[in-house]
Amino acid sequence: MVKKDRKPRIPPGKGREWLEKVEAGIPIKEISVKEYYDPRTIKKHIRQAQQEREAHQARATVLRGALEKHYEDLCELAVKIEEMVMGGREVTLDLTEPYKWRALKQHKPKAPLWTHIKQWNDLLSEIEALRQNAHTAIKNYMNKAATSEKAFKYKGVLAGTIDLFEHQFDRWLKGDKGLTIEDIFKVEPIDDQCSNLSCGFAQMGKVSNNNIEEIKVTVIKYKNKIKSWTTLSNIQKLYTINHSEIRTRIFDELAIIKLKRVVPGHCDYCPA
Repeated sequence: MVKKDRKPRIPPGKGREWLEKVEAGIPIKEISVKEYYDPRTIKKHIRQAQQEREAHQARATVLRGALEKHYEDLCELAVKIEEMVMGGREVTLDLTEPYKWRALKQHKPKAPLWTHIKQWNDLLSEIEALRQNAHTAIKNYMNKAATSEKAFKYKGVLAGTIDLFEHQFDRWLKGDKGLTIEDIFKVEPIDDQCSNLSCGFAQMGKVSNNNIEEIKVTVIKYKNKIKSWTTLSNIQKLYTINHSEIRTRIFDELAIIKLKRVVPGHCDYCPA
């Protein structure tokens, strides 16, 4: 029995080569004559090459879309960090957005951004501790003043003044002017003897009409004393110098992420 000649093996990539030739206008018949392959074999491998190319293109399209969305997620995280810093809040996205936070850190492990964010959070904690201590000091100071100042014999005046000064202190430490206390006292007569007194949002309650001017003068006097505290000037330096510098550094790092829109590096969540 005579053995049939074995068909020649098709080299890898031959189908892609034939596809390129056909797309360039070369007839299959001509390819068959020159390369000694059956036209049916050539057609078969051209179809396979077309399918492989289409599959590759489809995968590339899906991968590109997934990668773009991945970069969008990282840029959105950068925007959230910026919003928290802009609002003077601690950056806690490692708790609320743990996976995106981890992804961005893996993409930019050595970026100064992480040091600046830690400095920012530490600074806010320090400022908050000093602010709370100052509020306690204001309460103690005003309660002590109540033992000697006739204006503070009214409990409502004392409580309202403490609320007012705590509010003012928080505004001053940020460099804001705060309320102009001298101009916002409001007197609502109850009768010929008494009136309800307030200063901005601070309600001071019922007081004798004969004491109103003395109360105003005393409140303004203690306002000026508290405003001259060294504690306030120290916090203001932290807030206006360190606060501003660290915030600027964070914004500079975030601008690189947001404007480039492509975050170099790799993370566990990168589309593969």
